[in-house]
Amino acid sequence: VGFVVEATAAGVGKHVLELVKHIDPARFGLFLYCSLDRPDAMIEEYLALEKIGVTVRRIHLKRSPAPLSDLPAASRLASLCNEDGVRLLHGHSSKGGLIARMAGRKARLPVVYTANGFSFFMRSPLAPIYRMAERWLARATTRFICVSPSEMQTAVAAGLPADKMTLIPNGIAIDRWPIVTDDERDSARRSLRIDPETLVIGSIGRLTAAKAYDVLIDAVAKLRDRLPVLRMIIWGDGELRESLSTQIERLGARDRVRLAGYTSNPRSAYAAMDIFSLPSLWEGA
Repeated sequence: VGFVVEATAAGVGKHVLELVKHIDPARFGLFLYCSLDRPDAMIEEYLALEKIGVTVRRIHLKRSPAPLSDLPAASRLASLCNEDGVRLLHGHSSKGGLIARMAGRKARLPVVYTANGFSFFMRSPLAPIYRMAERWLARATTRFICVSPSEMQTAVAAGLPADKMTLIPNGIAIDRWPIVTDDERDSARRSLRIDPETLVIGSIGRLTAAKAYDVLIDAVAKLRDRLPVLRMIIWGDGELRESLSTQIERLGARDRVRLAGYTSNPRSAYAAMDIFSLPSLWEGA
């Protein structure tokens, strides 16, 4: 089985990491064809999979549509699949799904595709083009995996074949997330220098247009007088960090909104919150 993905620190990258870790290598030969070129690539985590028997091969992908590099990448992937004896490809996200299906067609392999939010979900002038591309690529897709009922319903409404859809919702390992204790909350707040009586709205995510943190920052700034104890903390990093920092300065909200940066300890971040907010414009769910 070959998995194709951009190994980012975002949800898709982590999803594939967990998926590969939980497949029995005694039953399946596992190959991971991943792009580690983006600044937030989980290079160490992905290369460490070799220790559990996964063959990791690097391929070079550009996030945005790039026919001049996508075609050679798909050809390279098809060649690698033939060399490795791969019998099934599984593409993740729009870019991984594109390259996997192009390579699968060339190598005559069945391809499973998990979009984790189809590209045409985006609020973009290119959305109609992405929708047409997905309809065309459906011919090279053996099975679509949708992570939520709404994703599957939207995909079928957009013209993708219902008979190729399978629903496998994302799950949470609740045994790894026991209820936060009062001591954990106090410790998390002390580390952030937050008073116990402060009302904290928090969020964890990439600082990208899809997450709409600019809208949330505006809302918190407007509540300054009505809720003087309100504070907003956003954990994460991304290409909009500078523009969001500028927005906070322009609104005079430095005492209200904090960009805390990337965290490797989300439990502590959740423990510090009173309210979790997800203002996304679109999500896979």
